[in-house]
Amino acid sequence: MKVILTICSKNKDKNEVLMPARKRYLSDRIKKVEQISINNKLPFYILSGKFGIINSNELIPFYDKLLKQEDIKNLLPLVRDQLIQEKITEIIFYGEGINTKGWKAYYEIIEKITNKLNIKLEEIIIK
Repeated sequence: MKVILTICSKNKDKNEVLMPARKRYLSDRIKKVEQISINNKLPFYILSGKFGIINSNELIPFYDKLLKQEDIKNLLPLVRDQLIQEKITEIIFYGEGINTKGWKAYYEIIEKITNKLNIKLEEIIIK
């Protein structure tokens, strides 16, 4: 399955009820990428430093977790299992660039795991 992917955002709705990931994250980038997924009729996923790769409609609680370099090793098995379970074979990844503050670990996870699983990856810069 081909999907659209971006990462979570620091700004989140702090409401204590579970809510769809696409609504939990308060980010213009996420709104733009969601619209791209709608326009292209492709499923929209979000890479979270806490939950791994999740469908944008998945209900998640409020949390505060920035993915750091030292977290990559522990998150890779979860992301691998999620990609296999969701039968994802191609990812169009929208990001702000690997050198943008806070993005490097997310790029590394995506690049490592797609390479390991032979998943086609297209990276697109979005601001």
